[in-house]
Amino acid sequence: MHLNTVTQRLLKNKNTKKRGKCGVMPAEIAAEPELAKYWAQRYRLFSRFNEGIKLDHEGWFFVTPEKIAEHIALRVHDSFHSELIIDTFCGVGGNAIQFALTGKRVLAIDIDPVRLALAQHNAQVYEVAERIDFVQRDFLQLAPCLRGDVVFLSPPLGRPRLPQRRCLRYQDHDGSRWISVIPLSEAALRLL
Repeated sequence: MHLNTVTQRLLKNKNTKKRGKCGVMPAEIAAEPELAKYWAQRYRLFSRFNEGIKLDHEGWFFVTPEKIAEHIALRVHDSFHSELIIDTFCGVGGNAIQFALTGKRVLAIDIDPVRLALAQHNAQVYEVAERIDFVQRDFLQLAPCLRGDVVFLSPPLGRPRLPQRRCLRYQDHDGSRWISVIPLSEAALRLL
């Protein structure tokens, strides 16, 4: 797919409907001032928010804003001759959707089944779900078995105003226990 075709497809999929008003701020968001800021910026996260995009509580903090995800996807498209991109911590799908919009196949992995279902729903809103395979697994355990052209790592490292982490830590989907605590550099080396 040529860059002009990719750019045209991205532009076609963006802003297909006017933003308009998306009603009143949901009560669960209004109750948390920290989330209200993200609600005000919802179109930065997903330009098609009004078309049915869904986020869980953590998704508001961790999803890559759409313009940044688009930039990353276009850089990968221009820099690598790749057919399969592995999104290792897909969350609610922001990056996986943008990779798929460039015409690539995407393997979207997340340990949380709820977040993975949201990613799949959001990919349907952007009409790219058929280009993405969704896998609910612990990426760090799955990594030695994976084969892909590009591996994209964007782990959820913390909310704003929290200290930056040098280790990768995340919780089981029900929050009951920590799954892994390893240096980020070691996580990257496990991919080699």
